[in-house]
Amino acid sequence: MDTKKEKKGFFGWFANHPTKALLILLLVIVPVLLLSLIYANYTKKGKSFYFEKKDDTPVLLYQSDLSSKKKIADYFTFTVNIDTFKYVEEDKTKGDYTFKKVFSPKENYKEDDFTFKYVLASNWTHDQSTVSTTRSNDFTLTYDYDLPKRHSIFKVGKPILYIEITLKKDTPAIGNLPAVSENEVFYLKYDLNKVEYPNVRQK
Repeated sequence: MDTKKEKKGFFGWFANHPTKALLILLLVIVPVLLLSLIYANYTKKGKSFYFEKKDDTPVLLYQSDLSSKKKIADYFTFTVNIDTFKYVEEDKTKGDYTFKKVFSPKENYKEDDFTFKYVLASNWTHDQSTVSTTRSNDFTLTYDYDLPKRHSIFKVGKPILYIEITLKKDTPAIGNLPAVSENEVFYLKYDLNKVEYPNVRQK
C-alpha cells in the first residue's frame, strides 16, 4: 500500500515536482528578477543629474534625492516658471530658457543665507547645461535643444530644470552655548515636459 501522500496547494506542487520547480526557477523567475534589477538600475542612472564633478567625474544625484514637499515647507516657499524660450542659432539646436523664480524663506530663516544652483538636464542622454549660480529672480540657461529624440527605447522630450538650494545658518555663541552652523541642502525639479511654451519644435 502506497502511504505517500501528495501535498496540495501552490507550495505543495513545488514539493511534489522539484525538478519542474527548479527549471521554472532557473528559466523564468531568475531571468525576470535579473531583468527587473537591470531595468531599475538603468532607469535610476538614466534619470540622474549633477551639479558638481569630482576628478572630472559627475557626482550623480537621483530622483530619490529630491526633497519632499513637507521638508521644503518647513524652510521656505519656492516657485519657478518658464518665462521665455528662444533659439540662439539658425539651425535651431540650442535654446535660451529664461525662468522666473519666487522665493520666500520662513520667518525663522529670513536673516539666513540661501544659495542657488540651476541646471537643465535630459533623461537618458545625460546631456546637461552649464550650472548657473545666480541669485537673481530672473535667470537664463542655454541648452542644446536637439529634442525631442529617441535614446534607445526611450523618447527624450524636453529638458528638466533641477534646482539646488543650500541654507547656511550660523547661530552665534550665547552664554555657555557654543556657536552652531547649520547647512541644509534641498533638491527640486521643474519638468518642462509638463509645461507648454512657444516655439517648441515638434517631431
